Amino acid sequence: MSFEERGYMGELDRIARTLMEKVNLRHAPGAGMDNFEEVEGTTYIPSDVIPLNELGLDLTPNAGSFTIKVFDDTGNEYHVTINYNPTDTLSDIINQINGSGYLTASFSSGHLVIRANPGYTFSFGQGDGQDETNLISALGLNNFFEGGSAQDISVSQRIKENPRFIAAAFSPNSPGDNRNALSILNLQHENIINEQTLDQFIGRVSSELGEEVKSAQSSKKHEEILLEQLKDYRERISGVSLDEEMAELIKFQYNFAAAARIITVVDELLTTLLSIGR
Repeated sequence: MSFEERGYMGELDRIARTLMEKVNLRHAPGAGMDNFEEVEGTTYIPSDVIPLNELGLDLTPNAGSFTIKVFDDTGNEYHVTINYNPTDTLSDIINQINGSGYLTASFSSGHLVIRANPGYTFSFGQGDGQDETNLISALGLNNFFEGGSAQDISVSQRIKENPRFIAAAFSPNSPGDNRNALSILNLQHENIINEQTLDQFIGRVSSELGEEVKSAQSSKKHEEILLEQLKDYRERISGVSLDEEMAELIKFQYNFAAAARIITVVDELLTTLLSIGR
């Protein structure tokens, strides 16, 4: 059986998806060292007029609210509160953002785009590391990871281009605040997959895979020995020796010659007997 058939590819995908979901949920409501001027969500949204809870998103939003914190050039802070109900569409979210006067949101090629109006920047830092709606992460607005499986998991392109967007803090514009980074780090000690820590789950999968490899190697060695035995047996019962075959041909040639001579002698004897009879 292949790696996929034994389910290990599925297990790796499960590990990757769990890691992405848990890290993104904590990273999304955090704040980086730099605020945003523009953000395009990484989550593909097939429609902006169908309720988000009916779109089958990887992460289903919850009813509640979250705050986008906006800053002007002098450092003044303004709050844009987004309320979410399970029947809301992306257009409903966009309308709330556009009504703030500080931000402009749009739906572009299946993604939510938020831009700060001239003279402003914004942050998704909630101050306590919590987003009760999960919308920030569900829409891919401030996630650490992108992708959907073990084969395509990667760090967000936004963070690759500017590591200062890593949301290590709970609150924006807070140098030295590493509370969100510590919160993400603590995931390694929490039972986040199959009632196990990520290390424990990976260890179990690795152990099972190791046993499978050991068993496969043992079976391969046994089959190689069996194959050699079958080859030897085939050679014994059907193998051809040219020397032996040539000796047999010579023997058959001599026997044929002797038989021919006998036939000739008998023929001559019969001829002689017939002539005497006449």
